[in-house]
Amino acid sequence: MEIESTPLDGVWRITPDVNKDFRGNYLQIHNERDYHYLQLPTGRILETHWVEFDIATSRKGTFRGIHYSPNCWKIYQCLYGAIYYVFVNCDKSDKEYGKWASFHLEPYDQLLKHPKYGAGMLALEDNTILHYAQSQYYDPNNPDQKTFTLKDFPDIFIPNMPLLLSERDTKGHYIK
Repeated sequence: MEIESTPLDGVWRITPDVNKDFRGNYLQIHNERDYHYLQLPTGRILETHWVEFDIATSRKGTFRGIHYSPNCWKIYQCLYGAIYYVFVNCDKSDKEYGKWASFHLEPYDQLLKHPKYGAGMLALEDNTILHYAQSQYYDPNNPDQKTFTLKDFPDIFIPNMPLLLSERDTKGHYIK
């Protein structure tokens, strides 16, 4: 596994080991020895416990996010299709509040994000499959788990296509 820095301090690209032969591909999605203690490019060791693993399937044009949990680390992985991901700093106490970057994920690509970032995912193909791990359980009644809309961060670029949004992603879910 290789972990690389990105333009955002707190977002890293992970390239997992994929074994390929005449039968196809083999990829280990999670191994506690590898993912419990992640050595970041800065030399820092991230120690976290992943408590929830989820899969989302999406039609082309589905936009999920911008979801933000200030106490939750997340790893996102494209299993099938293609994903346009945006990460935006949602921590109002951080000097880089509002700074964002986008990433293109294809099968097996992974991104690790610090809790200060909100994330939005756009499916670029039909039947896109996203796998993600979280260090905190999802609870729709937790006031710290927020949803921002694209209008909250109007500088974020999203590819021009008709977007499919849930009610939560259309209206947002947080106290202004």
